[in-house]
Amino acid sequence: EPEEEEMCFRLNQRPLLSVFALEEFEFPASVHLQKMPLFPKWRLPLKLTALVMAVAFIYTFLRDVLQPFVSQGKNDFYKIPILVLNKALPYTAITLLSLVYLPGVLAALLQLHRGELHKQQEVKQKKENSWVEDDVWRMEIYISLGILALGILALVAISSLPSVSGLLNWREFQCIQRTLGFAALLLCTAHALVYGWKKWVELNHYVWYTPPSFILASFLPSLVLLLKALLAIPYLDKKLERIRQDRSRQVKRSEGGECDPCQGGRLRSFPCYHSGSYDSFLESRSGAPGLKMDSISLMGSSPVRSKASYLPNGLKNGPREGASKPTVAIIGSGDFSKCLAIRLLHTGFHVVVGSRQPKRAADVFPHVVDVTHHEDAVSKSSMVFLAIRREHYPSLWDIKHLLAGKILVDVSNNRRVNQYPESNAEYLASLFPESTVVKGFNVISAWAMQSGPKDASRQVYICSNSVEARGQVMEVARQLGFVPVDMGMLSSAKEVENMPLHLFSDWKGPVLTSVALAIFFFVYSFVRDIIHPYMKSGQSLFYKIPLEMVNRTLPVVAITLLALVYLAGQLAAVQQLFYGTKYKRFPHWLEGWLQSRKQLGLLSFFFTCVHVLYSLCLPMRRSERYLLLNMAYQQVHANIENTWNEEEVWRVEMYVSFGIMSLGLLSLLAVTSIPSVNSALNWREFSFIQSTLGYIALLIATLHALLFGWKRAFEEEAYRFYLPPSFVVALVLPITVVAGKIVLLLPCVARRLKRIRSGGSCIRRHRDCEGPTAHMSPERVTIM
Repeated sequence: EPEEEEMCFRLNQRPLLSVFALEEFEFPASVHLQKMPLFPKWRLPLKLTALVMAVAFIYTFLRDVLQPFVSQGKNDFYKIPILVLNKALPYTAITLLSLVYLPGVLAALLQLHRGELHKQQEVKQKKENSWVEDDVWRMEIYISLGILALGILALVAISSLPSVSGLLNWREFQCIQRTLGFAALLLCTAHALVYGWKKWVELNHYVWYTPPSFILASFLPSLVLLLKALLAIPYLDKKLERIRQDRSRQVKRSEGGECDPCQGGRLRSFPCYHSGSYDSFLESRSGAPGLKMDSISLMGSSPVRSKASYLPNGLKNGPREGASKPTVAIIGSGDFSKCLAIRLLHTGFHVVVGSRQPKRAADVFPHVVDVTHHEDAVSKSSMVFLAIRREHYPSLWDIKHLLAGKILVDVSNNRRVNQYPESNAEYLASLFPESTVVKGFNVISAWAMQSGPKDASRQVYICSNSVEARGQVMEVARQLGFVPVDMGMLSSAKEVENMPLHLFSDWKGPVLTSVALAIFFFVYSFVRDIIHPYMKSGQSLFYKIPLEMVNRTLPVVAITLLALVYLAGQLAAVQQLFYGTKYKRFPHWLEGWLQSRKQLGLLSFFFTCVHVLYSLCLPMRRSERYLLLNMAYQQVHANIENTWNEEEVWRVEMYVSFGIMSLGLLSLLAVTSIPSVNSALNWREFSFIQSTLGYIALLIATLHALLFGWKRAFEEEAYRFYLPPSFVVALVLPITVVAGKIVLLLPCVARRLKRIRSGGSCIRRHRDCEGPTAHMSPERVTIM
């Protein structure tokens, strides 16, 4: 054991050895004695995926290949490599997505319960029009729902990346993983239902008395969505919220006849209760019971199961035997208290939990944790974590004399921003003036506390009026594996408490702008391309709404947002040139615009990607197939052997090529916005990618749109209701931005602007310019 501890100490002192030791002789001998499982957290999901995939594949094989062979002698075994596999894949995907959210729904219910052949055929039968309206609508809606579901699932998956999730607070992360996750599941289910359409009631689809695959695939998702809809009923939702948050229920008389510890406002002396084995607790899959499971989704990970942990000094599971362990007291027995206790135990602390119901609370804590009364817990430690809500602070008034001189760490949060005039920590300090109050750990969720800092933001914001107390709490945060951030005095507590309550505050303006642009251009295209043909010639083109109208809106919004990214920098440059100084403050609207360019650029990239998916799926539409058949019949009927159009071929070739190049450059811009990639670049490299390559991407996207329009901007019939085509409206802003960039690149303008931004002396047009103010570079900060 001493040799093993010495090895652990050396590993800690030489981290490069444990990270870069690639050869066998470089590994310490004892490393081979340890069990090192391969992807332990992925074993169960992979086995489950293989099982579901096998069942779906065999089921589809029996219905679509073996049954026709047995009953009709039809050889369809060629379908196995692609068609059968392609039917099994979506079944597996939607089942796994349902299993992500099913545990959360079941946990909530449990908590509520306790508290080419076709062309020839058409020509031979002389059918000039093979249009089927019902089939056209089905395919349009089916493809559109699938693309939208894929886009949302991609967003959910990206937010699971550690470098991305570290930028989100718990509320933002929960919104993406839970709310958008359920939206993706709903779209996937609708996608499967639209695929089936009328096949539900057609008996010929029930081969060997077995239902089609999409019926089985839709069963579990529909069940999960139904249960979620039931839980969203106001009565059940409020009741569930009460069960999860209420900690003020009175304790009933226990089996041993013990009374309520807080009855009559007087504390009784309770012995310390212990639960079962600590090892079995750590090995259990459920982790800390009572966690809000529907908030744990694609980002979730299993609880820490290691039976041994190492302190920064290299000692195994705490100090050596005989040395005293530091003791930390926790007031409260909720989810956060349980997870915090487990993390402290792993780090080598001795934990004492104070509860109003110690006998009942002891059942959910490891046996090495002393679960006792508030009075006993406070007396055993000089640092006390208060894992209770603000409303329950006065319940500690009776032990005020015991809290004197101790460090009180407030981890509470409010339900909304600026809920009270003063922060919770300041209110606590006013109640206990003889204690030292420290605000911290409120930005870490219970799940992130238990699963470890690797799955969420590692930063812990800490503030207090006492520098010594602040330092002690920061040291505890370091030992728990987090990165403490000193926020200064306790007056910063309100800002710290508002941090986890913000919901994409930097994204509201860009998202609202994107939605407004999307609605405007969708209505604009709808009026021109749907209403005008219907009113003028009675032609019904409403089937184009789900797919084609959306696809016409997406690129217009994408290129407009990309132009807005760089237009802000040009307006800032114009102001600096006008006033002849960089010290003149920008207007508030321009400052907000400059600060939201990263979000605008990423939204532009998102719309571009969805536009590409829609464009790739256009040939899959049933309407496109019918139009192709009609054109083939008309060509045969007119005896036209060759319909080659040289000009149109060149236009489409260049149009597609420019679109792909623009997408590639936008992808590069988006990738460099990821913090882990951004940190590997110096400022010059980053500014070159975001500014220079960004303008090139905008230029290529503008050429892409010009090639799409070609000569239609000069054709009279293209102006319906006297409205220009959508691409003409979309090109106004990008062309303006490109022209403005060309002007700013002129030597006379570029030199003067460079001299102004370098702080050089220029004639100021106004003497009332404000003093020096730090500005972000309006030209160099773009999508990032």
